Amino acid sequence: MIFSATKRLESDMADAHTYDEWKAAAIAHDKKSGVTRWQKSDESKHFDYTSIRRRLRRLRRLRAKNDHAAVLFALNEGLHGNIDGMGSSALYGKAQFSTKKLIVDYVNEVVDALQMLASSEADDIPMDERLDFFRRAQHCYGCSALMMSGAGSLLFFHIGVVKALWLEGVLPSVLSGSSGGAVVGSLVGVHDDEDLEEMLEPENLAQEMQRDEGLFRRFEAFRPEVAKAEDGLDRGGRKTPDFAFAECDHDTERLCT
Repeated sequence: MIFSATKRLESDMADAHTYDEWKAAAIAHDKKSGVTRWQKSDESKHFDYTSIRRRLRRLRRLRAKNDHAAVLFALNEGLHGNIDGMGSSALYGKAQFSTKKLIVDYVNEVVDALQMLASSEADDIPMDERLDFFRRAQHCYGCSALMMSGAGSLLFFHIGVVKALWLEGVLPSVLSGSSGGAVVGSLVGVHDDEDLEEMLEPENLAQEMQRDEGLFRRFEAFRPEVAKAEDGLDRGGRKTPDFAFAECDHDTERLCT
């Protein structure tokens, strides 16, 4: 009974047309398969859950007291993506959606603490001290990047991934790619949100493909073809203005990488 229900939910995930549809099916799958019990339990051999639990309790206590200096000190002790091993890939392959609740709670608490330190209520800490902390934190923590491969027809998968991330407001600022991935990266990097909304519409992409010399024409048959370099540059140039990196960053508020 459970097996048939999870199979049906897996089918719902595969057939989902939006992220919200997929998310609902994924959460339902985790409940039906019993994975939510694993999520609610702190224990794991893949990360130091006792340390994360201790850090979480400390941050909550200090933030509740509005002790800005102590919160800053606590965050200074360790702020990076794999603190106490919570970035282990094994923690993100068990459930269809999310991971250990302890990790989610800790990350959310860190976000709330950072927002508090960045707000006017923390003006008891000198601005230059706070700015120095945020610069160091950004360097230690790093930032997300989307790296897209080549391989011709994968260009369309890249477009789908970019659109899904963009619609959820989580498209990284740093983009890189090769071949088809470079085409998608350059298109996204030189267009603002208003342009992207129109460009990423399936109808507009299909119309572009039907043009005799459309940008995506060579990928339409889903088979590799050899194209001259100047031909690719000419077609790509129709959708990618002649921007310098600085201009691109200024006009789109997105890093061109």
